[in-house]
Amino acid sequence: MRPRGHQFTCAKELRQRYLDDGCSLAEGSAHLVALVAEIVDCCAVLPVKAHRLARGWKVQEAVDALHRLCRTQALPCGMTREQLSHFENGLQPGRQYGDLLCRLYRTGPVQMGWAKDYSLPGTKSSPPPAGGRQTPARRVSIGTNGDDGEAAVKRREMLRSILTAGGTLPFLVLDELDQIRGRMDALLASSSISAATLDRWEETVHGYAYGFKSRPPRQLLEDVLLDFAELHQHAASRQPVDHQTRLCRLSAQLAGMAGNILADLGHHRHARRWFSTAQIAADETGDRFLKAWVRAREATVSLYHHQPPQTAIALAGEARQWAGQAPCAGAALAAATEARAYARLGDAARGLEALRQAQAITEKLPDAHLENSIFGYPRQQMAFHLEATLTAIGRVKEARQAQREALALYPPTEHVNPALIRLDEASCLIRSGDPASGYQLAGQHLLAMPEGYRTPLVLSRAHELLDTSRPGHRGAASYDHYRETLSTLTTA
Repeated sequence: MRPRGHQFTCAKELRQRYLDDGCSLAEGSAHLVALVAEIVDCCAVLPVKAHRLARGWKVQEAVDALHRLCRTQALPCGMTREQLSHFENGLQPGRQYGDLLCRLYRTGPVQMGWAKDYSLPGTKSSPPPAGGRQTPARRVSIGTNGDDGEAAVKRREMLRSILTAGGTLPFLVLDELDQIRGRMDALLASSSISAATLDRWEETVHGYAYGFKSRPPRQLLEDVLLDFAELHQHAASRQPVDHQTRLCRLSAQLAGMAGNILADLGHHRHARRWFSTAQIAADETGDRFLKAWVRAREATVSLYHHQPPQTAIALAGEARQWAGQAPCAGAALAAATEARAYARLGDAARGLEALRQAQAITEKLPDAHLENSIFGYPRQQMAFHLEATLTAIGRVKEARQAQREALALYPPTEHVNPALIRLDEASCLIRSGDPASGYQLAGQHLLAMPEGYRTPLVLSRAHELLDTSRPGHRGAASYDHYRETLSTLTTA
């Protein structure tokens, strides 16, 4: 593969030769067209890049020239240096930018390689350059520039006859073969996104992962979906293998976050679709820890909104299979989810056993998997699942102690999980025969929550408290007041 510096240096030398021969490289000149074609052949670059190199422009100079042209012709233009680099490396521009680049370089989409020319042979003509350097002679063509089936057969026959004739291969044939190889090099190295850009994307996604715990869900969802849409544009283009793997990882993480948030907001059907996309993207990476994380997150959100616990158990089982024996955040989350699901089914024995396994996995987690983000499984998350499981199986005394310990671990910037723990506190009070205190506590904390965090996830759990009360407690002032408070918040 040619080194990166080859293209600019070689193009500069070719351009100087044309000038030394007295050729005019003015816009629209035949010599400029010939120089572009020679740069494409020699440097194995796309025409859009060859046009820039033929004019001796750097990327920013070409962008500046395009903006000047657009101002002159009163055309809108938001082209950036990074976008032009993407187009030069193989990303096909949309209609607007494609048209602007054709205007800048005084050519058409066919010459740029963005469209095919279906004119009959012999109906096109190219005037030879007037004086000075002549257009290079047409070489033996054995390339594959969109030929039809008949042309491909003839090309194969010609190449076969040359190869079987014996003796030294003609130089022009070897040169043409080398050009084909060079074009393949360019294709294999092409990318619409740089490694540095992928680094920035990964930083952004990890920022969202930490913000998941402390930002209002609707606000975070907007950013996640907008960035997912932008990432999709890059994923639609061919990338080197390592870039493609990183894009799939980012796609799985963003789709998993979107699915989680949509489920929290009560959009279960759409959440399942996003989790499905996250699974497909995660499977493409071959990273079993990522696969385990996606399935574990989906299992966790399926515990709420009156979903059957069996769904969570099945998904958690898949997550643990992908994780295997290695301790990872997905495995710990899956085991804790199983514990809560069995507890909801009334199977205390299996619930406590799964809880024990979750605690054992958590103790072995490396520091990177203990981070307080949606991708990690921090100790406060384990404490939350512990108290939730004990609450569900009715171990009130142990649950109350676990609730206090869990709340002490959460920072003041987090609202959703602490609210769910407070609701479990209220549930324990109601079960202990003090519904007045329980409903008062639940109502106070719901009203104290910032409005953006009172999601259907939280309100769904709050509604479950109405079913916790014994029949004799219903109709009491505390019960009715809590129901009215909850109705007002739900309507809002």
